[in-house]
Amino acid sequence: MSAYPSTMAPSTLTDLKQRVARREFSLSSKQGLVLRKCLERPDIVAFGSTRDISALCGASPATVTRLARVVGCESFLQFRHLFQKHIASAP
Repeated sequence: MSAYPSTMAPSTLTDLKQRVARREFSLSSKQGLVLRKCLERPDIVAFGSTRDISALCGASPATVTRLARVVGCESFLQFRHLFQKHIASAP
């Protein structure tokens, strides 16, 4: 049995933001901080690594990976792809 909730992955960054606004995820304080930074700086997630994000947030790379799982992504790569799609679709 998984330690993470069975949540469907967000389909877009807008979907993720809406779900955060509805408080659909149970996040630790560090995960909440990391998620806020990710939403403020989608470029860091789209082109960075877990180490880049964790350094920006003062968290561990494991926290970044756990955050991706908590919001419904199977991996950090799937989480990053969400941000890459957002960047690619920006005007």
